[in-house]
Amino acid sequence: MLKNPRPLRDRCVSDIYEYLRWIEIDPTRAPSPNYIEKVQCDISAYTRAIVVGWLVEKTDKYELVSDVLYSSVAYLDRFLSFNNTPIDKMLLLGLSSLLVASKYEDRRALTIEDLRYIAGYSCSNQEVVNMEADILKVLKFELGSPTVNTFLTRFVTVGQEDIDNSSLHFEPLSRYIAELSLFDYHCLKFLPSLVAASVVFLTRFILSPNTNPWNSKLHQITRYTPAHMKECVLSIHDFYLRRRWSSVEIVREKYRQSKFNCVAATPIPPEIPLSFFEFNETDF
Repeated sequence: MLKNPRPLRDRCVSDIYEYLRWIEIDPTRAPSPNYIEKVQCDISAYTRAIVVGWLVEKTDKYELVSDVLYSSVAYLDRFLSFNNTPIDKMLLLGLSSLLVASKYEDRRALTIEDLRYIAGYSCSNQEVVNMEADILKVLKFELGSPTVNTFLTRFVTVGQEDIDNSSLHFEPLSRYIAELSLFDYHCLKFLPSLVAASVVFLTRFILSPNTNPWNSKLHQITRYTPAHMKECVLSIHDFYLRRRWSSVEIVREKYRQSKFNCVAATPIPPEIPLSFFEFNETDF
């Protein structure tokens, strides 16, 4: 028996994340960042945001694990990257994406009857089954691609280590910001690990706006410098401030609950000092 299994455990964790970083750069397992412009005829970013809001609401209502939400959105985007879908099929696509994700990610998978009830019986069993099969075919049964949530847990653990008075708010606030990023179609052009790192950067900035949000340990774990994250951070920050669509209120209401320490009410500075992005690898 090993006297100290921690080095082996740490090596295993490192190897797993190395593999995940390798998978996330595979273009065949990621959504197209411009599928609305290139593939879709009826669907807009607003339409997509409505479905994402619906997924946030239902995964919360049925107390599904957070990976179900992120995978549902990922499957939705990957499918839409290859298939021109009529707007009246978007709810069915959202339902079926949720069904596939709950089967893959949660031990308490939803049933087709659950989903039909959720949708007010607006679709038949066979329609859900057919759409589920279409999703699996388009995704080539590759369901385990990393999402923002895959990296967020590890990054949050490191990101909150030196946060004292606000430590109870750090994780729920980061979860709130990460879920907001799901609504932002423009975030599809960023790797999931980059979005997760940007979420941690922004969380630290919100909780301590006068302190540089980044440090050497976060750079080591995420492999990103503030300069790498600048575009993504500013995009999410802008979306946080504006909350462009009514569908975003769903996630805001969710994180107003006391079980999330009411983090949706946390004020955010209107601007991030550009000096916080002027560092590179040599500064750490």
